[in-house]
Amino acid sequence: MSAEKILNEYGDQQGWNDESKLSLCQEYIDNQDSEAAFSDFVAQKATEENKEMIKCSFTSVWDDGSIVTTSCDYDPETGEVHPETSNGPIPTGCLEREFITIADEDELEVCGNCHEYVLKTVMGDRADLSYGEMKECPNPDCADAGNGET
Repeated sequence: MSAEKILNEYGDQQGWNDESKLSLCQEYIDNQDSEAAFSDFVAQKATEENKEMIKCSFTSVWDDGSIVTTSCDYDPETGEVHPETSNGPIPTGCLEREFITIADEDELEVCGNCHEYVLKTVMGDRADLSYGEMKECPNPDCADAGNGET
């Protein structure tokens, strides 16, 4: 059972208001005798909340001619994208490409393998032994991470 459900269940039985529930949570935290752990937890939550996400659109292009566009949040610091699920028709073809569009101008390619990160441009040695720009997925768990697509 979740902490919220437990608190609400007992709160309803006892007639506790939100202030009473908060006071009880604070008392519980104090009884844990680990101010440092609580401070770390709150700091992490504040950092997550303050992340600057950019609203953009996420577009999938399919070989059957379908184009699906949804709203998306983009984290420019990590390159991670969080598209909303489409409620429209489901394409029947194969996915050709995905990209995000920021402010109706800049198109950034999304990794075709993990579908979770924008590809970043890096300089380095290519497979053909030349040196130049390559696109790379910044997701460390992606099979294309660090492989350098041209």
